[in-house]
Amino acid sequence: EVASGGTPLRVGPDAFAKAFLRCRRSIVQIRTHEAAKGFAIGFWIGAEGEFVFAGPTTKGATLSLRTQDGKDHPAHAIGFDPATRLAVGRVD
Repeated sequence: EVASGGTPLRVGPDAFAKAFLRCRRSIVQIRTHEAAKGFAIGFWIGAEGEFVFAGPTTKGATLSLRTQDGKDHPAHAIGFDPATRLAVGRVD
């Protein structure tokens, strides 16, 4: 991968660790309650409780969202793009 100035980007474990520590409060765990139960990792994208995650689901599906403090929150899927397998959810 190349930066806009043509300089190769070098991202190693230390850079990843620093980035994770900066954004970890935004990372959430999502559990699905559909026939194919599972979980995904996502992150907050909106001030009204919206989050994005990768994984199969359907619009309106019941979800649970677990925040970094270990609290579970009821949520639902408000959109899903099957081409990219990205979904958007909202805390109820």
